[in-house]
Amino acid sequence: MAIASIACLSGCVADTPPRPRQPQNIHPAKLIPAANGAFIDTDANRYRDTSTVVVYVMGNAPAYQLPIAVTGEFLLRLEDPKGRLVAEWKFDHKETAAAMRTLPPGPGFVFEMDIRKSPYTHGSDVIEQSEAELLVTFIPDEGDAIKARTSAVLLIGPVDRGTR
Repeated sequence: MAIASIACLSGCVADTPPRPRQPQNIHPAKLIPAANGAFIDTDANRYRDTSTVVVYVMGNAPAYQLPIAVTGEFLLRLEDPKGRLVAEWKFDHKETAAAMRTLPPGPGFVFEMDIRKSPYTHGSDVIEQSEAELLVTFIPDEGDAIKARTSAVLLIGPVDRGTR
């Protein structure tokens, strides 16, 4: 009975098609940022401070429609509805490499954005704006920078803004 179970397990694993290999000559062409819709208040001071964003980098090869593994640097910016900077995070080569994860769609970069760690907020999460857009820029080792915005605004600022 145990031998039959082992055979079934190995057969089940073999039934999963292997992921196609990333082409050698593929270059970054598009970003797909996926952010949680709201920052959360991790220090219980009634101001949202932390959120996570996953960024997928897509290549320029039409025949390869999966995210690609690349090297470079990321810049994440929160901007108010008028385009003014609220917070910013820079991730150098080493930090970008450490952020890469193997996710179900393929390689993705997982970044934590803590408003208190942005050089523009001076360690504070007390921000009166309630919404911001996330602008993601990837600067590859070779080629031009690529930019993308999240498709929806993110909630920032006071937790109870809408209930006053």
